[in-house]
Amino acid sequence: MVVHDRTRLIGGLAFTVVLCYNRETMLGRLVEPQWIDKKFVEKYTIMEASSEDVFEFKVNMPSVIRLIPDNTEGILDYACGTGYLTEAINKIPQLCRGGVDSYDISPVMRGIAHSNGANVIEDERQLFQKKYGAVILKLVLQFIDDIDTSLAKITGLIKPGGSVIISIPNPDRTAQIYNGPYNKSWRYINEVGDFGLYCTMIHRPFEDIHDNFAKKGFYMSAIQKVTDEARGDILPKRLNARFTLSEQK
Repeated sequence: MVVHDRTRLIGGLAFTVVLCYNRETMLGRLVEPQWIDKKFVEKYTIMEASSEDVFEFKVNMPSVIRLIPDNTEGILDYACGTGYLTEAINKIPQLCRGGVDSYDISPVMRGIAHSNGANVIEDERQLFQKKYGAVILKLVLQFIDDIDTSLAKITGLIKPGGSVIISIPNPDRTAQIYNGPYNKSWRYINEVGDFGLYCTMIHRPFEDIHDNFAKKGFYMSAIQKVTDEARGDILPKRLNARFTLSEQK
């Protein structure tokens, strides 16, 4: 269930926190925010339609797409949201030779993605009936509680020589903004959009993420740090990376 009635005080100002809860999925336990809440999704969709999040659309999404190898045989956009990334990939023929599948834990999001032309997988169990040349986890890992279990299952989705492409909040930046230690994992509350809605995210040092991939037989084949220059940020806002599965797997 999603709860909207807890109030917190920060700097003397009260605001509503949308509580998170744990959910078991095929990729492990997620610290799930309010993505299944229809009212939130409606507001989120309005934000996307107005291109309010210019950084995500104009700067970060192209960075993620650049990490996809040409002629990839099958792409999965996991946690596809409204399908805007899937739609962008479908417009680049050399990337999606094997087609693009999409999935999201939110049935509301899946419905919107489907209406936007995405090939949406409705049942999560169907994900493991095929293997992909690339799985995209755009702004996903910060919501996953058990990253070791999750990456073990993600490995089962990847063809030998295939890739997992991630985009995460830059850990250097979150450690600075929330005044927490860089080299430890901890949770923080982050605002989503400008709607007064908040969700829980997990800070992890990138080295921990890298080591988890390495233990599963991946090596890092590319990395990009993406800065929101329009807002005058000094530290990059996103850290995007491609991890490639060894051909021997």
